[in-house]
Amino acid sequence: GHRGNINCFKFSPDCQQVASGGEDKSLRVWDVKEGTELASHKPGKAAPIHALSYSPCGKNIFVARDDRTVSVHCSSTCKQLGMPWLGHTGPVYTVACSPFGDIVVSGGSDFSLRIWDAESGKTRGAWEGHTGAIRIAEFSPSGNIIATGGYDRMIRLWDVRSAKQIENIWAPMKGHTAAVRTLAFSPCGTKLSSGGADTTVRVWELGSGKQIGGGSWRAHAYSVYGVCFDKTGKFLASASYDKTVKIWDLST
Repeated sequence: GHRGNINCFKFSPDCQQVASGGEDKSLRVWDVKEGTELASHKPGKAAPIHALSYSPCGKNIFVARDDRTVSVHCSSTCKQLGMPWLGHTGPVYTVACSPFGDIVVSGGSDFSLRIWDAESGKTRGAWEGHTGAIRIAEFSPSGNIIATGGYDRMIRLWDVRSAKQIENIWAPMKGHTAAVRTLAFSPCGTKLSSGGADTTVRVWELGSGKQIGGGSWRAHAYSVYGVCFDKTGKFLASASYDKTVKIWDLST
């Protein structure tokens, strides 16, 4: 297995496999049912892995590394496909593939959100707006909106079709008092959950920017690193550095 901290893991679209990456610079794929390693790969001049994202078909894994690159790997062998994508000027902390598999976004310490053609790896540009490193980027279920968060404590929304940041009376979304580390859209795409280094969990109504439940929810002792809605959108799970997972009932 890994020989160092694991920084990220992702389930495959069919939930039969899990990909993981971390400080040992290796990408590994595991069988969920058996708990066995199916494949692994560590390029000769690899750097630590910060984030992973599967393509919707499950054939490719996009990898964000500390060496300022995004790379594409075969999910069955973990082998790298083609050359790394270059453009960022600092470590890349997050990567996400659109629900349609046509574009990939990445963000990192250079404050920019980069858009890539998923097939060719050619950059479609860099979107500016954050004033600190970007730690997380997520597509909405429709693929029309990208949500990003980072060290500037802001949650920013981007319109994919117009290639512009959504700015109105409630966006960007303010509330966190420390870095935003995780984001998740509800299955219907009308809500967005966030968690951060301020130990809070928040759920936002995207139509109004209002926070559900009157604001922040506090139950963790340390930074929140993961949030996830269930398939119904009625429950939310949050995971923290305090070694706990909390389940929130959104109907109460």
